[in-house]
Amino acid sequence: MFDGIMDISHNNAIDLSAAQKAGIVAVIHKATEGATFQDPMYATRRAEATQLGLLWGAYHFGTAADVGQQIQNFTQTAQLVQGDVVVLDYEELAGDQMTQQQAEQFITLFQQQFGYFPLIYGSDLLTPVSATSPLASCGLWIAEYSNVTQPALPSAFSSYVLWQFTDGTVPVPLQTADSTVDRDRYNGTQAELTAAWPFHAT
Repeated sequence: MFDGIMDISHNNAIDLSAAQKAGIVAVIHKATEGATFQDPMYATRRAEATQLGLLWGAYHFGTAADVGQQIQNFTQTAQLVQGDVVVLDYEELAGDQMTQQQAEQFITLFQQQFGYFPLIYGSDLLTPVSATSPLASCGLWIAEYSNVTQPALPSAFSSYVLWQFTDGTVPVPLQTADSTVDRDRYNGTQAELTAAWPFHAT
């Protein structure tokens, strides 16, 4: 596995150049949440990452808001181009939880609009997903923070693309202002990661 990937948001104080020197080759950045929130650092860091030659991805944090409005918020903010990884972040959010039905609607509408399925990020909420769900057509970005050699997968998924192996609880120094960022492993080599990015499944 190759672990030169990090996922960040405006909450992380990151020097992308220093992170690159420490071995990071890919960044997945929060773009939006729900129907109205836009990450204030997204555009700035996208420009910095492009200048550095880093692989880029954008994720949307799903909520209980209208799905059509969430997709509009995400696509207008992310300004997707060919080569961008796209992710629906489907995880627990007290009082504003995206349902499985909404997640499936998001994935379906996105695929109809763009012609490919984004990655789906999550853990426990993916346990009840069936193999016939639209979510099972997505590449899996699994979250599991442990010392196991392979993460446990939801039954609808036979493999994973990315594994978020630490959310900062396992320190992974990056020689930057923030060494507690989320870090991710690719299920392959660095060369295979570069060749497979952005993991678009049709």
